[in-house]
Amino acid sequence: MERKFYIILIFILNIIFCIKLYAREKTYIICTNIYKHWYWLKDDNDEYVEVSGTWSIWNKSKKNSKYSMEFSFKYFLLENSYELFPVLKENCQKKFGIDYFIPQPAESINSSWNLFALSSDEFIGGFVDMSQNISVYEGFYKNKNFSRAKVYFLKGNNYLDIMKSNYILEYISHNLRY
Repeated sequence: MERKFYIILIFILNIIFCIKLYAREKTYIICTNIYKHWYWLKDDNDEYVEVSGTWSIWNKSKKNSKYSMEFSFKYFLLENSYELFPVLKENCQKKFGIDYFIPQPAESINSSWNLFALSSDEFIGGFVDMSQNISVYEGFYKNKNFSRAKVYFLKGNNYLDIMKSNYILEYISHNLRY
């Protein structure tokens, strides 16, 4: 009886491990400068560099009596991010020069601009395609309502500072032009 229990336990743990292993996603890396010029990061064998992690979507909103704003963008939560990100930055600069210091995730040549994340609330600066839904109110009536996508260059005090969600939300809502 005890042996049967351990066999079932090992089987269940093996399934959980396999699900976690195959749930990981991969993405390629582009090396970008502040003018949106970029190159694919490749290794010494001319193979595209891939990293593991998880794609996710950042959604935040800000509302008051005058407006309602909703923002979203796609990001890649990098596995081993605190160790790996500085290596990616260094590799970009070695391959393409010191101006190409911004590694960003990309799935294909047609990918939108996305950010790397260290956690669901910590993001590395770079270009990002941001979806915006904005409603402006006058009294009780909706005066303007529009949706659009806009590319932002997000950075903290330094280009690759870690930015928290609240900082991004304040930066975008403060720099919004409608």
